[in-house]
Amino acid sequence: MKAKLNKYYWESIAKKVSERNYYMRSTILGKYKRDFFLDVIRNWNLEINNKTILKTDLFEEAFGPDEILFSISRDYKPKRIYGIDISNRVVAKAKNNYIKKIPNKKIILQNEDLKKLSFKDNYFDLIISQSTLDHFEDLNDLNEVMKELYRVLKPRGKLLFSINNKHNFLFYLVHEFQRIFRLIYVYSSGCFTRSQLKTITHKGGFKFLNETAVYSVPPFVRLVYNYMESKKFNLINEFLEKLINVFKKLDRSFLRFYTGWYLLFLVEKSERT
Repeated sequence: MKAKLNKYYWESIAKKVSERNYYMRSTILGKYKRDFFLDVIRNWNLEINNKTILKTDLFEEAFGPDEILFSISRDYKPKRIYGIDISNRVVAKAKNNYIKKIPNKKIILQNEDLKKLSFKDNYFDLIISQSTLDHFEDLNDLNEVMKELYRVLKPRGKLLFSINNKHNFLFYLVHEFQRIFRLIYVYSSGCFTRSQLKTITHKGGFKFLNETAVYSVPPFVRLVYNYMESKKFNLINEFLEKLINVFKKLDRSFLRFYTGWYLLFLVEKSERT
């Protein structure tokens, strides 16, 4: 049975993650996950300075070392940055973790539902969605969200998003096993192919611009790391740092679509005919 993915569900997930430390225990893996997003922003020449930016959830900013919202505010000079989440607890945690450390009045964190945003039409220059779109109950919900993101983007505004990668067969098998037997602490709608995403975004009124795949970490590496860390094995971090260089090379190779956990897509709002 599918989860009832309403505000109350996400509040319960935030409470569980806060109490049990489920999310991204590894600072090294978290920074690797953060850095590939920031590298793509640079390498794809996305305009940030003097632009209005939206990030579609604050889970990373609240619970992990893989945040990107505040890194962007340090590295660039955006006109304004909004970070939103359906969970009040997540918003509060993100504010508590970061807002005092980065005194930037241009960062606004607030509670929002992606299916019904409070922002006016044609407001944002860039929307960043870091593994948000694979947490909806069905394709109808995802299409509804895409329509809302289209609405609040300016003409020729960009949407950069990551989503679970079905082309990585090992990751797909592990993910589906965990999903079917409810071994994942949070609901996931599954994995997607590149052709599926092109169809979904085209239907939503977007023009495809670029794609890649990232985070080439074999699933067993993360499981072994979590176990070794729990046993206080001090050499695990040094070993993992060496492995990260291998993962980064895979992210840059032609194999990346078959080794990366996430597909990363860049699309542009096109005028509807």
